[in-house]
Amino acid sequence: MEDLDTSLYLVIHLKPTRNMYSLKLLFSIYIFAFAKASVDDCTVTQVDEIAKLLEKCDDIQIGDLTVPATGPLPVFNLNGKNLTINGKLSFEPRYDDSQALLTITGRNFFVKNGPNGVIDGQGALYWDGKGILSDRRKPLLVNIDQAKKGHFQSLLIKNCPQTCAEVSRSNDIVISGLNVDVSDGDKDGLAVDTHGLSFVNSSAIDVKNIRIINQGACLLVKQGDSIKVFSVQCIGSEGAIIRPDWTYANHIGNISFEYVFLTRTQAGIRIQTSPHQPSGVIKDVTFLTTQVADTKFRGIDITQDYGDEGHPASNIKITNLNIKSVTGYMTDKYVRAVYINCGNGSCSDWHWSGVNIKKAQVENSCNYIPKGFDCW
Repeated sequence: MEDLDTSLYLVIHLKPTRNMYSLKLLFSIYIFAFAKASVDDCTVTQVDEIAKLLEKCDDIQIGDLTVPATGPLPVFNLNGKNLTINGKLSFEPRYDDSQALLTITGRNFFVKNGPNGVIDGQGALYWDGKGILSDRRKPLLVNIDQAKKGHFQSLLIKNCPQTCAEVSRSNDIVISGLNVDVSDGDKDGLAVDTHGLSFVNSSAIDVKNIRIINQGACLLVKQGDSIKVFSVQCIGSEGAIIRPDWTYANHIGNISFEYVFLTRTQAGIRIQTSPHQPSGVIKDVTFLTTQVADTKFRGIDITQDYGDEGHPASNIKITNLNIKSVTGYMTDKYVRAVYINCGNGSCSDWHWSGVNIKKAQVENSCNYIPKGFDCW
């Protein structure tokens, strides 16, 4: 800062001239230099300087940065801070799923994308056609963990090794304008189980205006409550899924999906529980205005025999499931518009209307009939 201090000295001590234009120009140059220096001083150029920048900067930038395969991974504890991704943030491969490649935590923060910002997981270095069953461990790309009152705007996430983004142990989170693009994974069918956005042990989550191209779940609710999703486009995924996680208490409630558009997906709406999970409940779930197109397996798929096909169980209750206005069409052979396979007495108080999915090759199958819906 010595040069800047000298410039300021010259401005202050410059004698008046007949034309004050030169004084104004010099002062403007100083202000520009100071602003540029401030931005540069708050730009991450290597991972081990993140903690220092968090201490001195309120607005932190990430330009082009490749995180090495060894050494620490970036963790941003953004208490009252702003983070802007202005360049390409990429990661050399780590075949280790014990930590997310990028972790964001803290309270009262704002994260946004700059004009050239992208978070690139370099998924092609991991994909092997086996997904979660592979011996090659595939890390979570972005983890929003133990965060409160955070806003994420217009992030671009590409080529995730496995799950692209997960909200865990967090509340009061807004995610808007998210773009997840794993379209490169369609080549040769090597990308499998690349989940788009998942939720674990979180509440008061507001998701809106997002687009996901992937090969696993588009949206996946594992555990949580008060999660609202509005206006989502899913392309090439396994559908919008509620599936309790084995490692958390199986309570899912007050979930709302509205205006979800699913194209070239394996399924549309999907709720799955396993006989091998601890007891729990899924309640107060609403799907409102869902469209499916070119769906290849089931339009609405609700099963309680996940992982143990043919043996549905009643360990997890599904109650107050409201589905309104599901339209579209199926494709491929042996497809079914609606499939319901509940455990004995575990499904109750379902209200459906406006379900009209066409071109199914196999008739519906239901061992529980929702109110307002004629299965056959």
